[in-house]
Amino acid sequence: MPTALNARVQVRRDTVAGWSSANPVLAVGELGYVTNSPNTQQVLKIGNGSTAWNSLAYLELGAGSGNGWSPVLSVQTDGARRVLQVSDWTGGSGTKPSTGQYIGASGLTSTLANAVDVRGATGATGAAGTNGTNGTNGTNGAAGSNGWSPVFSLVSDSERRVLQIPDWVGGGGTKPVIGQYVGATGLTGTAASAVDIRGAAGASVAGKVAAIYRQRYNATLASAQQMGIAWADVPGSTITWTPTSQLNDYLYRMDFFVSPLATSSTAADRSAYGTCRLVVDGLAVSRSELSFGPGGNGQPVAINYTYLLGTQTEVPHTIKLQL
Repeated sequence: MPTALNARVQVRRDTVAGWSSANPVLAVGELGYVTNSPNTQQVLKIGNGSTAWNSLAYLELGAGSGNGWSPVLSVQTDGARRVLQVSDWTGGSGTKPSTGQYIGASGLTSTLANAVDVRGATGATGAAGTNGTNGTNGTNGAAGSNGWSPVFSLVSDSERRVLQIPDWVGGGGTKPVIGQYVGATGLTGTAASAVDIRGAAGASVAGKVAAIYRQRYNATLASAQQMGIAWADVPGSTITWTPTSQLNDYLYRMDFFVSPLATSSTAADRSAYGTCRLVVDGLAVSRSELSFGPGGNGQPVAINYTYLLGTQTEVPHTIKLQL
């Protein structure tokens, strides 16, 4: 259904002389009205977009007895189009023409789809409006509690070393959960998902290590005795040694002579072993308990460790030197 708009429409108009002098080309469906035509049947032309006024035929309204009728036009909406409909006739005498017809390209038509669109071309885009004023700032939120700082502890996870949070300090409000570990992307509840904070392994040093076990001198023996010799590949191989007799509470010094031999007389030859790790019977020895022999001048580097065996009778001991 077309929608009626309550609007007044005025078509393009001029005198006979004005139209003839200007001789314009009316757009398709554009109406041109002659205000002083001597022929009441020739007062209206409809443009086709190509023919100039003087060559364009009049819309013949037909002759009638008495005064002619003038159409009352209303704008109707047809989707995006705007068309003219004859809603009434005025000023005439005799029988009034039928109403409800539309202005088509070549005259009146009873079909809405055949009516011409009387809208002009789309106008230019208007200038941008001025920016609106900035809104007022919102009120500040309430101050939060002081943040908590983690307390870290170093935890052994087999060969790995990870960080665990046994406590939180310095904060306000509810204290975060304790016992979690530091993972690759944040805190985690399992040690297996925690990151190993140890540095990368040192460079490998090719060669072998000889473990020589000597009983340390004490009041019961006249001199130290050599108890055993074993060889293992460096790095990381395990040496197993079994005493050949019962030993009661004797201190033992382990001398690890590392090959290849040093090539100079400086202590720097043993720098490759500065990060070594000694494991005796599965327990890591603190580096503070290790001492290094001189090395140099073609001699092997010695790494010494003294410990108390206690009462042992032919029990194997495993010693592992890790670089």
